[in-house]
Amino acid sequence: MIKNLQDVELYVILSFRSDMDYLKMAEEAILGGADMVQLRVKDWMDKKTIEIGEKLREITANYEVPMVVNDRLDIALALGADGVHLGQQDMPLTLVRRLLMWEAAGASIYKGSQKQKLQKGTPLPKGRSITRFIGVSTHSLKEAIKAEKEGADYISIGPIFPTPSKPELKQIGLNPVRQVRKKVNIPFFAIGGIDQENIGEVIRAGAERVAVIHAVSSAKNVRKAAQEMKRKIKQAKG
Repeated sequence: MIKNLQDVELYVILSFRSDMDYLKMAEEAILGGADMVQLRVKDWMDKKTIEIGEKLREITANYEVPMVVNDRLDIALALGADGVHLGQQDMPLTLVRRLLMWEAAGASIYKGSQKQKLQKGTPLPKGRSITRFIGVSTHSLKEAIKAEKEGADYISIGPIFPTPSKPELKQIGLNPVRQVRKKVNIPFFAIGGIDQENIGEVIRAGAERVAVIHAVSSAKNVRKAAQEMKRKIKQAKG
């Protein structure tokens, strides 16, 4: 069971594929070693996203794995997801934090209990919960430092290598990983084109955690791919 974000090593972003059931893919990734998963579907209608998201929430709660929703705070709140992940062009982080605090206050009043403060490092919730932590995509040390100052609970830094998920973004290489390791105190995930061949050098450059899409979600054997990524993370850490 993952106790907090610092314990996460392998963060799998679940991308839709036509030849495999989305929920089956998610469960296979978790069984293979994914410590946290993200619901990321760019072209689904909201109704379908929520229907699939509710079932995904049941799976993640059963395995006690945190679930994050990409971009959409409203859907994250509706599903009781553990977190929401924001891009640079999404709703401002400071506003999202304010809305989450209001949501937490309202839920506490409804339950007749005191408001639980939203703090970094507090245990991740078990099962359905109040959406509580925020991740932010960053592409430079400057953006990473800004996200931390504004209250992000974690960041991703990338794309480290070329990636089909964000073809419009230029790869930033490994140097920003080294910089973020020295300058940023919240958990960070290296992301972008990371696979079984290059994950070792990413970890050795200073990343303790990676986020992947295609290396697991597009693999012929999703569970085996996740297992191998997790094994190589631990191997590189020594």
